[in-house]
Amino acid sequence: MKLVGTLFINAFFAVIAAIIAFTSSLLNNLLLTSLFRAAMAFVIGWIIAYLFRLIWTIASVDNKRSVKVSDIDEDPKTDDSNESQEQGDTNIEPEQISQYVKDLLKPDS
Repeated sequence: MKLVGTLFINAFFAVIAAIIAFTSSLLNNLLLTSLFRAAMAFVIGWIIAYLFRLIWTIASVDNKRSVKVSDIDEDPKTDDSNESQEQGDTNIEPEQISQYVKDLLKPDS
């Protein structure tokens, strides 16, 4: 799985985190302590940016599989008399499901 973005994004967020940590720590601590905290912020910033890119990649995966749906009426305006009929599982494309839901949500004119 190829991640969204590049390692430049990780480095950018890590450097920003390190600069913020260094400048805020330098006001109250010694230089060595500030550098250590900046290094820790760099590592944590890198990890957070990597996790963000990983989650973004997983969330943007396009599922091209058809969806199995059972017990969907062809006409959303029919009454509940068809519920007694048992229907088997059918493969319906996501576009058809989307259109079905849109038809259900349309206000009756």
